[in-house]
Amino acid sequence: MNRRVDGQAASRSIFTRSIFRAAAFWIALCAVVALFGLSSVLLHAESAKTFFKRGQDAESREDYDAAIDNYQKALAKDPKDLEFRSTLYRVRVTASAVHLTKGYKLMNAGNEQEALAEFLHAAEIDPSNEAAQQAIASVRKKHGEALPAGETSIAQPEGTQEDLDSMGAPAVLKPVSNEPV
Repeated sequence: MNRRVDGQAASRSIFTRSIFRAAAFWIALCAVVALFGLSSVLLHAESAKTFFKRGQDAESREDYDAAIDNYQKALAKDPKDLEFRSTLYRVRVTASAVHLTKGYKLMNAGNEQEALAEFLHAAEIDPSNEAAQQAIASVRKKHGEALPAGETSIAQPEGTQEDLDSMGAPAVLKPVSNEPV
């Protein structure tokens, strides 16, 4: 009978060890799933809508540089959203105008180097801002700096008037028949 009790105790010991191993496995598995779940929540928190809302907040505070940054991130996350795209373009124009105005104020105060930096920043934000390009050109011209080719002017097509005259007139097309179909 003593052997039977020892055998039962041994089997209970093995049984309890396997239960503890299984429990440890399930606890570890739950911890890993929770960790991945938490990271996916953090990734989801950085969604396009979140960046867009941050951009709107920055725009309401008139922090246009931060607004542009957040709108660009939102557009990068969802490039097909037309609201993100149009808002980014609208704020770029506004931010460029703000930096241009700061540049003119600095220029009137006699601080030409900082004004040039503002004009360059305005042109960087919105390359189509012709006023910024002209302001950059005037500051550089005042200091005798050479303008980089093509920075402030439209490139001229190659060729001369003689080349254009030698091309001839366009072909004249004549109808095959005057009768209605």
